Amino acid sequence: MHEAIIDHLDNDIVSKAFRVTWLKIRLIRQYETRIQNHILVPVMRDHLKIITAIEARDPIRAAEEMSIHIGNARTRAMSY
Repeated sequence: MHEAIIDHLDNDIVSKAFRVTWLKIRLIRQYETRIQNHILVPVMRDHLKIITAIEARDPIRAAEEMSIHIGNARTRAMSY
């Protein structure tokens, strides 16, 4: 899902930066953590809120939900 959103920006620089960052984060997370059941439901709820806003063609709400999702991910990452 993340890649699809980034790709639809039609910005090659952002797309490449995202992919490099995503790969680094993925490698770190695989090394240090694994997906835990208590995280799965809140993360999927975040994703569904973003999808709902996109489907409703509400870019302001979609941006707000993405911001919340990024903040939640940052909070989880910092708590490890």
